[in-house]
Amino acid sequence: MDQTNPQNNSANIYDPEKQPLVGGEWHHDEARPDYVPAPDTIPNRQIAMSLTKGILKKLNEAGSLYEGERNLRGLRHGQGKCSFLDGSYYIGSWVDDKREGKGEYHSRDGFIYNGDWVNDMKHGEGQLTKQDSKEILYCTFINDKRHGYGHKMIDGSKTEVFFYNDTEVSLQDQNPDYFLGSLENLFLLIAACFVAFLAEYCYESKALYILAAIFYIIAIIWSTLSIKKYFAHAISGEELDNRINEFREKAPELTMNLENYHYNHKGNRQQTSICQEKLIIGEYIDQSPNPDSIAFVKETRITRLDFKTKVEFSVPANKSKGWQEEDFRRKSKKDTHCDFKLLKTIKDCPENAIVYNGSLPIYCNQVVHFIFSLFALSWLIRVIFVFNSQKVKYKFKKYIVK
Repeated sequence: MDQTNPQNNSANIYDPEKQPLVGGEWHHDEARPDYVPAPDTIPNRQIAMSLTKGILKKLNEAGSLYEGERNLRGLRHGQGKCSFLDGSYYIGSWVDDKREGKGEYHSRDGFIYNGDWVNDMKHGEGQLTKQDSKEILYCTFINDKRHGYGHKMIDGSKTEVFFYNDTEVSLQDQNPDYFLGSLENLFLLIAACFVAFLAEYCYESKALYILAAIFYIIAIIWSTLSIKKYFAHAISGEELDNRINEFREKAPELTMNLENYHYNHKGNRQQTSICQEKLIIGEYIDQSPNPDSIAFVKETRITRLDFKTKVEFSVPANKSKGWQEEDFRRKSKKDTHCDFKLLKTIKDCPENAIVYNGSLPIYCNQVVHFIFSLFALSWLIRVIFVFNSQKVKYKFKKYIVK
């Protein structure tokens, strides 16, 4: 990602007449490596090799390098550092060849855990951060899983969180004033009323009446579209396990996304194009938590469920990913600046859904919300909806083998 300040470096200001576009067609000098799957490869889920987290850990430790203290039996014991096969490493206390006590673990994907260890697992109070991120999580870990109350610190701002069996139950977003564009909707309604007041009592202008009507219509559309984020997907508690298992069986869809842009002479960013290409994978393992991990949502009438997708790569898969990303960047960069992202989704899996138990309440109906919006009462639906629901995050975890 190029973050050069255009106002401090005139060379980064794009001028079509003086500076031609960068990029275009490009091909590797060498043939596509054997470790990169063919473009028409269909991802294959490894069922027979559905490795558990413990087995993957042992495979990773098989090629590890340890530097530190040992006991009389030659086992790691005391203070030491262990570098693992995938590039991750641990520095801290060891007891009989297992991590125990205080220690710091750096994962290959940039996460850093600093805290208590018991029997080679994160267990106790710990701090979790990620490189190049301002977010810090403080919470309790039980048997390598986040469980219990904790809090996040982002730029000095503290947010309470709660985890149940490594699944986050959000304790925020319970204020209807800030839920799904409520403030924006309120400002549009105030603007409509203010303009209508001016038209009626100050200027007697038809143009102002039309402008007030436009603000009012935009407020209705905004309110309806924003609430659709959850209302469009409703899952009964009885169907929840089957739906989650359905998505667990599907391969992740990984899309390389590159946005080309430049800065004009005023220093404003101008996007010129967006390029996308599928990241090809050959085999994967699903490591998503069982639906039982969020069984508690069946005890609440309404739950706002957010689905997230996390993807990890083995050493060979990461090598293939690097080659494909480099190939894609060179083909797709067509301006002076570009931003690259790897988009991770699962086919047909919504980002947000409502999980309900019993019958779906009337306040979760989009038509009802639209009718209330016509009378500027959408806030009432939001208050009822937020105060009668909880927010939960479920994260699908896919491990790319190759």
